[in-house]
Amino acid sequence: MKFVNVTGAIGAGATTLTKMLATRAGWQLALESDVERRSPFLELYYRDPTRYALHNQLTFLVETIESDESIRTRHRGNETVIRDYCAFEHIEVYAECQRALGMLSPPEFALLRRIGDVIASRFIRPDLLVYRRVPLNIVLERIKERGRPSERYADARLVESVFRRFEDWVQDWTRSPKLIIDSNADFLRDGGAVDRVLDHARKVV
Repeated sequence: MKFVNVTGAIGAGATTLTKMLATRAGWQLALESDVERRSPFLELYYRDPTRYALHNQLTFLVETIESDESIRTRHRGNETVIRDYCAFEHIEVYAECQRALGMLSPPEFALLRRIGDVIASRFIRPDLLVYRRVPLNIVLERIKERGRPSERYADARLVESVFRRFEDWVQDWTRSPKLIIDSNADFLRDGGAVDRVLDHARKVV
């Protein structure tokens, strides 16, 4: 199995791009679960991040382990599976931002790092990381436009912090080859943009 992860800041369009690539290439799709419905802590976290940041991150880690186990069970051949996030971003991007903003206390962040170190070996490492780069002002507009119930309470400081942390994180990424998609690529209006990403991706997977 080959494994592709597409990621980006909140509202960057990673899920949309993931679906397009899967459809165009015939890859198997593995989307993040419906966290609005499945997570009991997401909206609570956005309302009161200091109280619920740890609960929220633990939920995402458990969901990711379950997703990876399901992918291993269902895809044992020469398929390519594509997912709209990367397992390592939960702690290395989101929890790092929450620590910096005081939403996670030092002991809580240390606990998450310890848990992350223990379970990292169970994550499926991607064969390719695709990063969707979008300007911060567009990210903020998209979050507002899509109107997800939980995100009504999103702290703008967190959204900006996650945006900037993703930029640093992807530059430092060394676990696999990476493909950074420029912000001017318009996948909704330009079908050729998707093909160009696939051309690069197929050289790796």
